[in-house]
Amino acid sequence: MQLLSNDKFKSVEHRVLATPLGRPRISAVSFFLPSAKERIKPCGPIKELLSDNTPPVYRITSYEEFMNHYRVVGQIGGRALPHFKL
Repeated sequence: MQLLSNDKFKSVEHRVLATPLGRPRISAVSFFLPSAKERIKPCGPIKELLSDNTPPVYRITSYEEFMNHYRVVGQIGGRALPHFKL
């Protein structure tokens, strides 16, 4: 979402805070996975969010390229987004 919004929406690292004893904690997970033919289509910052005052922060990539890089960097605890910055 951060790449598509050109940094208007920031991604956060997943962190869990412990709750006091006796209070249940609920987690909700959602995943975004495009169809096979959509995975290779180019994607980048949404054009309507760009202007002369806000040039693109990230280069155009594909979901497949992003996920391939994320799998490698994620194994060592790194962040994938800096790799796609212009």
